[in-house]
Amino acid sequence: MSKKANPTLVGAFILIALCLALAAVVILGKIKFKDNRLHCVAFFTGSLYGLDVGAPVTFRGVTIGRVSAVRISFDKQKKDYLIPVYIDIEQRPVLSGEKQDEWQPEKIRAMFQHLIDKGVRAQLKITSLLTGKLYIDLAFFPDTPITRYRTDDTYLEIPTQPSGLEQITQKLEK
Repeated sequence: MSKKANPTLVGAFILIALCLALAAVVILGKIKFKDNRLHCVAFFTGSLYGLDVGAPVTFRGVTIGRVSAVRISFDKQKKDYLIPVYIDIEQRPVLSGEKQDEWQPEKIRAMFQHLIDKGVRAQLKITSLLTGKLYIDLAFFPDTPITRYRTDDTYLEIPTQPSGLEQITQKLEK
């Protein structure tokens, strides 16, 4: 006859297994309980063929975020289609004298708003001529006007600048 199982030992085994399963889901699923990303939007009027969700967003050659969604919407006032591209800025800047723990999305938002006022614009760039994949580059264009498409404050709106190919096409059309 076999020995009866110890209920305390079985309960402890099940509890440890549940904790390990939960830890595996959190670690492997990259679940974040605190969202420190800055959510932005940039409205493009031209074609976004080649821009995919997950495409990098760079600032001076450094990847600071990713494209999280690409939608299409109709602007009733201008009677034209706009393409909002939603961006998640993930990298927090490290400045001398500042602790990384003190950087919250509100501080990053204020810093980006200052950069936008100084002339930062989003522009489409080609990753590879062979594949035609696009990415978004944030660069300074201080003499360009700011065009706003949205009035709500849910997302920080980054103004856009036509890409080099788009500028050539616009000049040829004129």
